[in-house]
This record gives sequence, structure tokens and C-alpha cells, in this order.
Amino acid sequence: MLEWLKRRQAPTDSPEFAALLSDAVSLAERHEHEAALECCARATKRWPERPEGWLQRGVLLAEVGRLEEAVRCLEHATAAAPEQPDLWLHHGHLLDRLGRCDAALVSIDRCLRLDPDLADAHRLRGEVLWHLKRLGAAALAFERVVQLVPDDVEAWYELGRTHGMEGDSVKSRAAFERFLALAPADHPQREDAERVVRLLAAREEEPGPHES
Repeated sequence: MLEWLKRRQAPTDSPEFAALLSDAVSLAERHEHEAALECCARATKRWPERPEGWLQRGVLLAEVGRLEEAVRCLEHATAAAPEQPDLWLHHGHLLDRLGRCDAALVSIDRCLRLDPDLADAHRLRGEVLWHLKRLGAAALAFERVVQLVPDDVEAWYELGRTHGMEGDSVKSRAAFERFLALAPADHPQREDAERVVRLLAAREEEPGPHES
């Protein structure tokens, strides 16, 4: 997440504000989290209307496990800039981590209304729906991810797993095979996917009840 903050375009209209956010990331990289959060607190106190400060403060709070405080920061951020889809996505992610899945879906759906083709939002939506055991809807979300990003390794794995839980062995095997075609040899889920594919292939080769 710190790498994502570094890549995010810094505001250019206020050098002092940008410097505080940059210093916060540098301090967090050195594991000086309290000092990093103090920089963010100074930024949000002086510029409460700027969503970037609230977002960064929320991300850093989440890094140290202070999730409820992080959610409140993202609430400030979305209030300051309700038109920014990534703010709603981060809000939804934090709510999911807190186990507040229904509330998370509200924020994710708000994000997707602003940016219907945001693959990360569809992915998170699939994960939340999985937690809620809404497997059909989860599968649709992961299918949307691979439509948008055809070589998304993790989405193919989740799609195979979800179809498997639904009992659709044909779609499950196809998704896992696509995952195996894309995944590196050392992927931590590769062995599991290979085992499932072997199992499903063996089942397909079994004679039916009326075959001899």
C-alpha cells in the first residue's frame, strides 16, 4: 500500500501540503509510523477539505491495524470528494476488513457507478460477495474482472474456486486451467489448482451409471 501511495500523483498546487504527505510516506517506510501519522494529522488539520490527506492518513492507520480510525478518515475523504471512485474503493476495502460486508458493498457499488470498468472494484466486490456466500454474484464479479483484465491470474483462481463451490465443475476446471496457463511456476496456489484440475478431469473420465 505504501508503494501505491508513492505512485499516486501528489498534489502540485500546495508544495507544503505535498511535502507533508511525502514525508509521511518516507517515515512509514522507515517504520516510524507515529511520526508519519503526525504528518498526516497536520495536513488534514490545516487542509481538511483536501481528500488526499484523509486518504493517506486512513491508509497509514490501516497499515498499523487502526481500522476504525481509518474508516473515519475515508469518510472524510469521500465527503470531500464524492466524485473520486478510488476513495469509495478504499472505504469499501476497510469495511470488508472489519467484517462489515453489507456496508462495504454499498461503497464498492458507489465506486462502480463512478467507474464501471474499474477491475479492482469488481475484484473486491467478488471477494465481499464470497464472504457473504453469494456465490453466483461473486462469480459474475470475477468474470467481469477477467473480461477487463484477461491475464489477471488471481481473478482466474478466484473464479475457479467460486464455480467449484457452486458445483459447476466444467466452468471451475476451465478457470483453473486458465489460471495455470498464466501463473508462474512458484505461485502459492498453483499446486492446489493442479490438484483440483486432476480431480475434475478424473471425474469426467468416470463411466456414467448406465455405462459398462
